[in-house]
Amino acid sequence: MRPLVPVLISFSLGILASGRLEPGHSVVYALVAISFLPPVILHLKDRPFRGGAVMPLFFFLGMLSIMPAANPEHPQDHILNIVRNEATGPVYRVEGLVSSYPETRGPRGDTRFVLETGKIFLDGDWKPASGRVLLTVRGGADVKRGDGIRFIGYLREPSNFGNPGEFDYRWWLARKGVFVTGRITDKRFIMRTGGARGLLSRIDSFRDETKNFIKAAGARNSGLLTALMVGDRSLISKDLREAFSRTGTAHLLAISGLHMGIVAYLSYSLFVLILSRSERLMLALDIKKLSALISVLPVLLYGSLSGFALPAQRAVVMVLAFVFAFVTERGRDPYNTLSLAALIILAFSPGSLWDVSFMLSFSAVAAILYLHPVFKELFEKKDPLKRIETPSGPEKFFNALRKRTLTLLFITLAAATGTYPLIALFFHSVPLAGFVCNLVVVPLIGFLVVPGGIMAMALMPLSSALSTGLIKSTDLLLSLAVKVVNFFSGLPYSSVWTGTPTLLEIILFYLIVVFATEARRNRLYTYGAVLSALILVLDLGYWKVSPYFKKDLTVTFLSVGHGDSALVELPGGKRMLIDGGGFYGTDFDVGERIIAPVLWKKKIDRIDYVVLSHPQLDHRKGLAFIVENFSPREFWWHGEGRLFDLKEALSRNGVEERVIGSTKSRTINGVRIDLLRPDDLTGLDTNSRSLVIKITYGGRSVLFAGDIGEDAERRLLNMDLRADVLKAPHHGSHTSSSEAFLNRVSPRYAVISTGRHNTFGLPRKETLGRYEQRSIMVLRTDVDGAVTMRTDGASMHISTYLTGRTFSDMMH
Repeated sequence: MRPLVPVLISFSLGILASGRLEPGHSVVYALVAISFLPPVILHLKDRPFRGGAVMPLFFFLGMLSIMPAANPEHPQDHILNIVRNEATGPVYRVEGLVSSYPETRGPRGDTRFVLETGKIFLDGDWKPASGRVLLTVRGGADVKRGDGIRFIGYLREPSNFGNPGEFDYRWWLARKGVFVTGRITDKRFIMRTGGARGLLSRIDSFRDETKNFIKAAGARNSGLLTALMVGDRSLISKDLREAFSRTGTAHLLAISGLHMGIVAYLSYSLFVLILSRSERLMLALDIKKLSALISVLPVLLYGSLSGFALPAQRAVVMVLAFVFAFVTERGRDPYNTLSLAALIILAFSPGSLWDVSFMLSFSAVAAILYLHPVFKELFEKKDPLKRIETPSGPEKFFNALRKRTLTLLFITLAAATGTYPLIALFFHSVPLAGFVCNLVVVPLIGFLVVPGGIMAMALMPLSSALSTGLIKSTDLLLSLAVKVVNFFSGLPYSSVWTGTPTLLEIILFYLIVVFATEARRNRLYTYGAVLSALILVLDLGYWKVSPYFKKDLTVTFLSVGHGDSALVELPGGKRMLIDGGGFYGTDFDVGERIIAPVLWKKKIDRIDYVVLSHPQLDHRKGLAFIVENFSPREFWWHGEGRLFDLKEALSRNGVEERVIGSTKSRTINGVRIDLLRPDDLTGLDTNSRSLVIKITYGGRSVLFAGDIGEDAERRLLNMDLRADVLKAPHHGSHTSSSEAFLNRVSPRYAVISTGRHNTFGLPRKETLGRYEQRSIMVLRTDVDGAVTMRTDGASMHISTYLTGRTFSDMMH
């Protein structure tokens, strides 16, 4: 019997339903009350209790649990309500308590932490305030969890960029109870009002001592060891993180269920070995149960080193659930135990259901429980006629070594099978070298480095010399692991980018695994596996072939913050990307984090043409990643200025560079592309030297005006600029979109690509006024998100991603 499995499924479905439907609180409370009736009636009538009777109850309890994040009801003094009152912002004076361990992030060494708001200065007086704020202090700040602080900074309601396939940052924050973000521009604007106290403060102090000790020990891989010991990954280089990601070993960089499980297993084995030396203890106590209980202590120690971050909390709960089941002899069905652990985690943190680490951990463990016995049965078939002999000496050693090697092989293969679809979903890649690399790196890091590091930390207060020696020993092992990772990462096709799998594709994959596994019991499962595989192949084939039969022109103006980027999907499957966005003063890669997810969502694996209007960073920076990973054939630009890392990416990938010195035209699959430049470029700045691109299909056209100003607009007036849709020049600046230019283009729609709350105050009111005077419908990426225009050459349809607005325009 597995009563907790359907309960977990019901509870999880309730969480998902509430997150999607956002029902009212009173409705859900009523449903919870009603769903209590069936089990109560069965109990009163002394009827046999069935699990199905409580499934509705747990479904509605699941809905109720996530409602504070999915459909919150904030009190009047909540910081979000104050921030939404624009008359009081955006700069505020606030007091509160640091409630999370401060993290160091980015090239500037910014400090980020969660603040529990206490008071806010409004209308000349301090007033009570509640709610959490995610604060970032530029350049870093010396604060600790539990500190009281007062600061002056910018506060705002968080928002997403608004593109298909993007990471839902706003929902990620809401699941943590955070509805406001803040920015402090200088550490001088923050002061401590009280020192940190309590257990968490002591734990954080020990973590800081551990980080400093590792650094002082002179380990070559101090950043990696710090991540493994205290969960702080800020010191790991970007190249090393990418190498671990490409080889499918990135899970080793976080304190996860794998690490906790290994620590628990090794601790248990060690305590059994030690306690079994005493005959008196063996006669008086159950050594195995006692060892399991004692092994909880190293697990808690390791969890405290990580500051009990949410992934570490989940890992500790999972281990404790299995220990509890073993000690109470309720662990005969591991699926029940796994369900118990998941239920405990979701009861306290229902938002974990959307967390990548939660899904990967539980899918990996479930796959191991399900597939490991199958692999073992397939590869270790026993001959019933063979005489059983007890091996000795070398034979015994090699048999034990073979058994452990096969166990590791089976566990790795099972975990990979269970997690690959989710890795493709969340990371858009499949680490082909991951299986082999994990076989080598997991034992090195999991069974040697992590235990050695924990032992070094435990000895740190007792013997600095011994602890330093252990750190240097683990550092040698880490160096070996890094070499292995870098070797596999450097192999061709060690990892391949993949489109975002659909829900159907993920379900089909798991059905194939289950049907193939059960086929040995019933031939019908064989047919099910073959049918599922056939549907999956047809599905993948459809996505691959269908673009070649596409007859429409689709232009998607992407929301990339204060910058420009547009995806042009031509008839017949050709694709073009015009500009790639980019941010100043940050390592945030627009190409990888914004543009690529849109392409993966659309199942696009190749961009044929990359076009750069001009090489300013907010148009160029995101293109390097696209060139590296989407195999463009040609790169078009005007050849003026420096391309920096984009130049290296173009050279590395053998992309043909076409320099547009003057006006040129080209036709691709029935679409005419005019690359326009003024005949006289004298006196024009970098912005006004932008390529202006006109795309015409049938009777419809789109004009991309780059960042040109009024002086360049005036020099283009003798050209055919008329277009149905205008990508407004220079993000709606007042020095562009002149009256003469707008009269010449005469668009029905204008798209302004700019960032929300940008420091330039764009688009300017006077510019918007000029569009309004001409009855031009203005769409803004900061408000509407991505804007998509689709046309067959006659009719035209426009839609917005965030606001859901749609427009249709038929030619007469």
